[in-house]
Amino acid sequence: MRFRLLAANLVLAGALGGGYWGQRSETAMPRYGDFLRCVDPSFRGWSATERKLTKLENDMLQPDSALGRQYKGPHGESIDFMVIAGHRKRTVHTPEFCLMGGGWEALSQRTTSLPLREDRVTARRIMMTKDGQLMLTTYFFTDGSLSTDSLRKFQLELLKPRLAGKIPTGGMVRILVPVSPKDPEGVGAEALADDFARAVLPRVLKSLREARERA
Repeated sequence: MRFRLLAANLVLAGALGGGYWGQRSETAMPRYGDFLRCVDPSFRGWSATERKLTKLENDMLQPDSALGRQYKGPHGESIDFMVIAGHRKRTVHTPEFCLMGGGWEALSQRTTSLPLREDRVTARRIMMTKDGQLMLTTYFFTDGSLSTDSLRKFQLELLKPRLAGKIPTGGMVRILVPVSPKDPEGVGAEALADDFARAVLPRVLKSLREARERA
């Protein structure tokens, strides 16, 4: 009985200690600042408009850094790109929640692999609809090295440095591409999203890796 009581006390002490160190990492101020500001998000020479987080989004997510752009191509193409990153648990979130809150519904979804220049990124790809419109959503979670389409798996990875009293740094990357009514399967939208990923994501991943090292 004494051994069981001792084991229970050790588990409780470990949980309290882990919670203490985790809380320390949440309230700590990282040294990297607004690191995504230095990323060059240019793509094919398309015009790009900065997309800033609203006050509500900032209050909810409390990111350390964010990068948002809305692109327009020469033939009416468009891309909505967003990266939200930081060290707090609330910062890394699933974009489905926001999109569905905006009236979008998921028609289909699958895990995919984005082929970048040097490696591949595991991402979630969802075909969504709203008022007769179609949109291809591609998103993933990353710390610059690891990438996954599972928020739970990513949170577990960030838990390791958090319990060790270190500052974990991660982000959510999202690419939205409208789907043409002439291409309801979204073949063209997928190709455009993949081209954009190859051109822009290596710069984002590098910035995240460097921020994690400086944290």
